[in-house]
Amino acid sequence: MAFQNIFLTVAAFLLISSVLSYPETYMCSYGWSYFPTTGACYGVNTLPPRPSWEAAEKYCQQSGGHLASFESEEEYKHILSYFFVSWDNMWVGIYSMDGQNWKTVEGKDVDPFKYANWCTNGYPWKINGKNCLGFGATEGKNHCFHNHDCGNSYTMRIICKKQIF
Repeated sequence: MAFQNIFLTVAAFLLISSVLSYPETYMCSYGWSYFPTTGACYGVNTLPPRPSWEAAEKYCQQSGGHLASFESEEEYKHILSYFFVSWDNMWVGIYSMDGQNWKTVEGKDVDPFKYANWCTNGYPWKINGKNCLGFGATEGKNHCFHNHDCGNSYTMRIICKKQIF
């Protein structure tokens, strides 16, 4: 009986240890990558033919996450690494109702302009209603932000962020 209790204790310990040491990367969907700083998986997808920001956010929600937003320079650089692979414009999970105060899709206040500038001569386009943030390389700049009407469709890649912890 004592041997059986020891055996069961050791077996339970080994099982729990293997689950806890399971690399987080394997918790991400195929084609997604894990970023330890945020405890999230990131994946880039496209929706044919030209998604609006709202359609892109809905796509990410159906994948279990949101459009990727960033709250630190480290996370911004991680998201930027996806951009450098394709040099395509991307939707990110940041929006504004007035073109001045920006929020993440999770509702947190954020100042994305600590990390990059506007593509359009340092100012956003004047849009009535909800402004949504895109990331691109226009006007010969390496990377910059541009705002669009959230409901209009544009040729943009989608980068989603999914928390796993």
